[in-house]
Amino acid sequence: MVTAPCDLCAATSRDVVMRIKDWLYGVPGVYSLVKCASCGLISTDVTPHEQVQADWYPEVYAPHRPPDQRAVEDARRWLKERADARFGRLGDEPALSRFLLQAKWRKYYHTEGWKWRLRLPPGRMLDVGCGAGQVLLTYKAFGWDVYGVEIDADAARLASQYVGCHVHPGPFGSDDFPARHFDLILMNHSLEHLFSPSQALQRARLLLDPGGHLVIHVPNIASAPSLLFREYDWSLDVPRHLYHFSRRTLSRSLKKAQFRERVIRTSMSSIGLAHSRWLKHKCKRGEVPTGCPDIRPTLLDKCIGSLFDIAGLGSEIHCWASKD
Repeated sequence: MVTAPCDLCAATSRDVVMRIKDWLYGVPGVYSLVKCASCGLISTDVTPHEQVQADWYPEVYAPHRPPDQRAVEDARRWLKERADARFGRLGDEPALSRFLLQAKWRKYYHTEGWKWRLRLPPGRMLDVGCGAGQVLLTYKAFGWDVYGVEIDADAARLASQYVGCHVHPGPFGSDDFPARHFDLILMNHSLEHLFSPSQALQRARLLLDPGGHLVIHVPNIASAPSLLFREYDWSLDVPRHLYHFSRRTLSRSLKKAQFRERVIRTSMSSIGLAHSRWLKHKCKRGEVPTGCPDIRPTLLDKCIGSLFDIAGLGSEIHCWASKD
């Protein structure tokens, strides 16, 4: 039983639900995931501070690598692939895969909240946990006035250098951005890394202009892969991920910070599914895998992943909220 207060509801009763190692970068130790008995929020049972947290991110940590101009083309390709799926231009795909992709992206396009990505006029945006600036580079190419916050000083320097924008080196909340300064704040797989998501969301609300938008992407602890693979789920990524959200706990967090939730849905990463399957196979054979293998998802991975996605059990949560 863990008695540290829950970040969401401040309850002190939490139970251990899983113990897990760092399979990705090999940080020593066995880490416990604990679940709040009151609100259900799951967190990694550590007492983080900046010096210890720095040791969790090796030099080869992918988001801290230098960005390149290919990120712009990747973004355009991302949009084209979804447009192809939407309008049926998938002739090279096998029939079953084509059907599942079209069903998946039909749901994607018919979800009202995702249309904002193509309609929202460029303005001033902040990327929280911007790494070395890959996402900033993409948004800048689409006309946004971009800013970043990054706790890793070297990654912040790289982002500022490569993107040509202001990136604050330090934790979110130590910056000096004025209130009501941004039209869009992005937390792209960063909220789960922060010491206090509740404080971060309150800070985001302060920085947003009325009518501004908050976009969050986080792993889904209630996904089908998480339920199937348990401690071998690739997206758990302990100890770097301090919190593990479901749609329910993310919705409660947004409500606590007085955001208006517009859309919250899941999507499935077939690459993550393939990695989790590989990891469980290695561990069951008594091997100790570390590092990120170059594994390509099979057609079966893609088909199963599409079914999970259609069922709302995808491995990632995508949320669009606004400040009224």
